[in-house]
Amino acid sequence: MIKSRHILLIASFVLFLLTSSCGKNQIEHHVSNSSWIITRVDYTQTNTSVSVQDTLSFVSDTKYTINNGDERNYTLVDNNHNQLRLDLNDCTTLGGNYAAYVNEDLIRDGELNGTVFFRTIGNENDLIVWMERLP
Repeated sequence: MIKSRHILLIASFVLFLLTSSCGKNQIEHHVSNSSWIITRVDYTQTNTSVSVQDTLSFVSDTKYTINNGDERNYTLVDNNHNQLRLDLNDCTTLGGNYAAYVNEDLIRDGELNGTVFFRTIGNENDLIVWMERLP
């Protein structure tokens, strides 16, 4: 009887740890149902900056819009512990398919300022992007 109680107690504790950590990671990495505004893009090739006011709305776990336009695909995946990869497909604000490696704390804090985005198709130079989550 005591042995089965210990097994049940240990199993319950392990289940609690697994569900707690899964929930935490999901919340920290989650951008669905949030909107972010891109305020500045630096073009490294020409050494120029452009001020913009485009809003990215992440309408699901895989779709986003720019200024409430057509839905486009995105991914946000855990690449390495505290590092996430954000891929924005067909992002006209940036000029195509771009991705960035970001610290998950930046996603949680709602600020991706001075973040390097690289072209996923083609050899164009990197962009440096300023964007913040809207309240």
